[in-house]
Amino acid sequence: MNAAGVSGISIEGDGVAALCCAHLFSRSEIACSLSSGRTTKQPAILLGAQAASLLRDVCRSTSLLDSGWRIRKRVVLWGEATKPITVEHDGIAISEEILIAAMRSSLRKHRLAVPMSASWLIATHSSAHDSEFNIYGERRAVSYRVTVRNLVDSTSCWMESTPEGWLFLLPFNGSEASLIASGTDPESALRQSRLIVSRLSDISSASATVSIAPRIARTLCNGGVVRTGSAAMRFDPLCGEGAGHAVREAYLAVALIRAAMRGEPVEALLAHYTCRLQQAFLQHLVICSSFYSSGGSSDFWRAEDAALKAGIAELRSGLATSAPAQFRFRGLDLEAISPLAAL
Repeated sequence: MNAAGVSGISIEGDGVAALCCAHLFSRSEIACSLSSGRTTKQPAILLGAQAASLLRDVCRSTSLLDSGWRIRKRVVLWGEATKPITVEHDGIAISEEILIAAMRSSLRKHRLAVPMSASWLIATHSSAHDSEFNIYGERRAVSYRVTVRNLVDSTSCWMESTPEGWLFLLPFNGSEASLIASGTDPESALRQSRLIVSRLSDISSASATVSIAPRIARTLCNGGVVRTGSAAMRFDPLCGEGAGHAVREAYLAVALIRAAMRGEPVEALLAHYTCRLQQAFLQHLVICSSFYSSGGSSDFWRAEDAALKAGIAELRSGLATSAPAQFRFRGLDLEAISPLAAL
């Protein structure tokens, strides 16, 4: 659609969302540039089967996730339950650093035209300014790199609620795992553990304590700027959705810009993008509330669930007045829905 030396797209960031956008623009022969963003990477991220399939398709690489670790079960001890339950799961755990390197390597195999100037900016890395976001909760978390005991099933991920928080254990090879501890005081969740801590032989490499409460940018896009990834939304890692959403947001952001370059009305495209992301975020809050409403009865659980329910009500109210969808996907493109097709 354009070539090197002409106006194109500037992508700000170097994570999953940014690289997905670059891959998709490369497929469209649209010139784009990548700038570096955050440098901290997660020890492991979890991709569901659908997100993994999308990511392979975006990067045109069937071997993209070959270094990942299959997760086949989810073991959950939650709320008032006295025994854990085990449910089937189909996912891949992979080091974020390894995934980013694989995505970059795949991108280098395809010609990436570099523009002289940018007509659109895609922001993908999180702003440090909380004032730009609506935030639903105050929970914080610490991440650890841990070693699991030999007898532990390393193809299962583990979830556990405690009186003052929760733990999530995600193996990424036969002996090592990522452990997230969350709560008003995240370390108290470790002390109160009934299930997960006994499965660990060593805990080390703790991260700084960070906020993990879901948040969404007050402005998701405007003239010439589209937010994706953590610049648009942050998801509670308890639900393991962040990376998958980053891939889907990249698809939508690139489709928006392709449609605008074809001459579709920009304001309608921006409204469609905002609505779609708000709908996805609303669904995330609903899923989160199902966990936080049943996790426990302490002030932590009640306050966090109350914040989620307030966010659900707020988003439902706003979406109730939004216009019907004006576009739909056809391949990589957004196409306008004719008035007759909407009936």
